[in-house]
Amino acid sequence: MTKKKGRGVSCIIYGFGFGFGFSVPATARVSLASDGRCQVEVGVVDCGQGADTIVAQIVSERLGIPVELVEVNSGTSSVPEIGTSCASRTTYAAGNAVRLATEDLVARVLSLAERNMRLPPGALDVGGGEVRPVGGTAASIRLTDLLAEFAHGQLTGQATFIEPETTDLDPQDGHCDPFYGYAFACHVAEVEVDTETGCVSVTRLIAAQDVGKALNPLAIEGQIIGGSVMGLGYALMEETACNEVGVLHTDTYTTYRIPTVADVPEIIPLIVEDPLPSGPFGAKGVGEPPTIAAAPAIINAIRDAVGIDLFELPATPARVLAALSALDRESATP
Repeated sequence: MTKKKGRGVSCIIYGFGFGFGFSVPATARVSLASDGRCQVEVGVVDCGQGADTIVAQIVSERLGIPVELVEVNSGTSSVPEIGTSCASRTTYAAGNAVRLATEDLVARVLSLAERNMRLPPGALDVGGGEVRPVGGTAASIRLTDLLAEFAHGQLTGQATFIEPETTDLDPQDGHCDPFYGYAFACHVAEVEVDTETGCVSVTRLIAAQDVGKALNPLAIEGQIIGGSVMGLGYALMEETACNEVGVLHTDTYTTYRIPTVADVPEIIPLIVEDPLPSGPFGAKGVGEPPTIAAAPAIINAIRDAVGIDLFELPATPARVLAALSALDRESATP
């Protein structure tokens, strides 16, 4: 029997954000018009991870308006900056900036309403697309009517979010407080190793991740699955190769192999929620941890299947066969 099965586990802790004493302020503007539409201006780059959707949801949740009425303007030179979409910081930085800008807008709405309705501060709140009394007898008024009557049709809130302070490595003792938040992940991989060809097939991957608070569970599941597929490629096939003068050989998808649908196993994403107090509604970074956790789980599963230790990625058939041959020679040595 040439095919052997194995299981492997990996557990990771991942500090998200730039960290190590470096941060970039994130600024956002939120404008509400009397026709009920809301525009969010924030320099977040949505490269497929669903950032625009999350930003719209945050505004929709606080104002109590349909998410379809929230338009996100993130791709022009006129929007405020938040820094790069990297380090699994997008939802944290942009989400907090948008949340604070929405609260600034709410404060302006309430000030306008209290002044024109002759009510004391704290008598009103915003919810359900309305300005509502807080434990009082004042009548509710729709946000659209309020803006049309008292604000020339529009109000705008703006805010800047400063990431929590972090510290760089102390050159003397190595101590530091490098990140403002940590995500945790645990992956279990099941593999099948063909000892004759060296080919490794991942048959199932279970990916559990602490996301803080799942603002959009379906989008998070997509991120976990997508990141796990990237981790599978890192573990088994993705490799760059150069010649002696540094010219890249693997410069096309013919020579640089990435997983296709035929390579992707059953992936079961498991969302774990442990809210981060400083995150928007408790959310943490999500994007990179599944990529990091998948590869060691797969390599551990290969070891469980055939008893070899691999210290170089990817685990190509040639490397697997070489490790199996070395193991055989070691076993044969008296």
